[in-house]
Amino acid sequence: MIDPGTGLTILGTAIGSAKLAEKVLGPTADLAGTGLKEWTERRIATVKKIFERAGDLQGDKPIAGSVPPRVLRDVLNEGSLRDDELAVSYYGGILASSKTGVSRDDRGAYFTGLIDRLTSYQLRGHFVLYSMARKVFSAEDHNINEFVGRSACHTFVPLSAYLTAMQPEQGEDFETLVGHVLFGLQKEALIEANFTFGDAASLRKQWPEAPDTGLLFSPSALGVSLYLWATGNRDVPVNGFLKADLVVPDVGVQLADGSLRVQKLPETPSNVDSKVESAPGP
Repeated sequence: MIDPGTGLTILGTAIGSAKLAEKVLGPTADLAGTGLKEWTERRIATVKKIFERAGDLQGDKPIAGSVPPRVLRDVLNEGSLRDDELAVSYYGGILASSKTGVSRDDRGAYFTGLIDRLTSYQLRGHFVLYSMARKVFSAEDHNINEFVGRSACHTFVPLSAYLTAMQPEQGEDFETLVGHVLFGLQKEALIEANFTFGDAASLRKQWPEAPDTGLLFSPSALGVSLYLWATGNRDVPVNGFLKADLVVPDVGVQLADGSLRVQKLPETPSNVDSKVESAPGP
């Protein structure tokens, strides 16, 4: 019989199912402490959603091993405070991707720490940009491990399509927020440095065919890795990012058409710094 004072029982009670906690975490489930008893209903509801997402991504096939304690810690301490649907999905994806039979494989803790540093705007921007890039380059063969391959995926996202996906609320200054997202993602190496944004005239200095106001960016290897782990695709190599059969869960983000392949590319990561000097900072 399970001791009613164990971490598994406490966590199971919080999320509504001890079986779900044990399925997602493995033996790590029992490390959840009694501090859960003091949580607000809102935090409990958020953790329940994260575990449900992780359980859905893991599916019915048993996965051996356990989730590293550091990942569980970050989900409980930080993920429980991020109750928007996309953040829940990211934490759930990392939680699902972190279950492993290799005792020292704690890579998921790097990604949970990364998510915690990102604002809601930057996290949503990450999903939007990478999903847009996949729509443009799906099924193409580019070596994401090399800068040349990542530059071959240089993508134009129209401002109209970006705003549709970002769903700005009344009172938000989205010109400033575009810079906040792009500079923040670049600081964390989640996009390459060769990004810029502005009206068509500004963009044509880098890409003469720019049709409208928007932004240009190239994916980074780390940005692809985060996207894969957050969508429950931890075992997919970064070069599998563009595969047409990659399964990406619905996270409630509406993606509009209009993104384009950028034909004129910078030759190196270092020759584009001057192109973003006039853009607002994070």
